[in-house]
Amino acid sequence: MVGFQFFWLISFTPWPWILVQLQQIASSFVRFAVVKNWVAQNGKLQRRIWFAHWMVLESLKVSHMNADSEATAQQISLETDDRDTTNLAQSVGEERKKEREDYEF
Repeated sequence: MVGFQFFWLISFTPWPWILVQLQQIASSFVRFAVVKNWVAQNGKLQRRIWFAHWMVLESLKVSHMNADSEATAQQISLETDDRDTTNLAQSVGEERKKEREDYEF
């Protein structure tokens, strides 16, 4: 029965279509073999390339984190400067009050 179905498929299917399908199947096997062979030969190179990509990504991540921490540090320093100037103004005001009190007596 299977032979009859195969014979029917071959006899009523246009040959160019069958040849194209066989050629595509063969070329996919050849492509797979070539890529597999290239990866096997250049595995060390691929690992080095992947490692280099990973290092670049990590350095970008670290630089981004550094930029975030620097921005946070600048924000903290600005807040501290504001507090310092407020404290300085308060302490100067208190000193002037004391001086006035000293002069009044």
